[in-house]
Amino acid sequence: MSIEIEKITEKDTFPLHVLTSDAEVMKWVGNGETWTLRKVEKFIKYCIEEQKLKNTDRYNFFYKITLGKEFVGIIGLHKYKYEDEYNLTFYLGKSFQRKGYGSESFRLIIKKFKKNKPKVKKIIADILEHNIASIKA
Repeated sequence: MSIEIEKITEKDTFPLHVLTSDAEVMKWVGNGETWTLRKVEKFIKYCIEEQKLKNTDRYNFFYKITLGKEFVGIIGLHKYKYEDEYNLTFYLGKSFQRKGYGSESFRLIIKKFKKNKPKVKKIIADILEHNIASIKA
């Protein structure tokens, strides 16, 4: 069984809420705060709207990470400060961390991304300074 990245759908509301409401997961991401159900629903709605656009017109590319039918986390590339810079963000469930799933997901999203945004020159990883495992990857 291998890691895959797939479109985010409304069916992902519950697993994404479980993931993003876990303080042990979210301490490694962004501002370290957990998400409310409302924030998860808003994020999923946004992702679904973004996915309706042609990939060449999109500025944000978020996908769920799966292992078979199991929800592992989410990964995304979104426009940073300039047109040719994008920011990488990913969230992995605790039981999936430190197994190479984040690195494999990154390879998959880059493969998709290069086809649609060939002019992008820089991807910046959104990793907190105390997340040594992700920095080394």
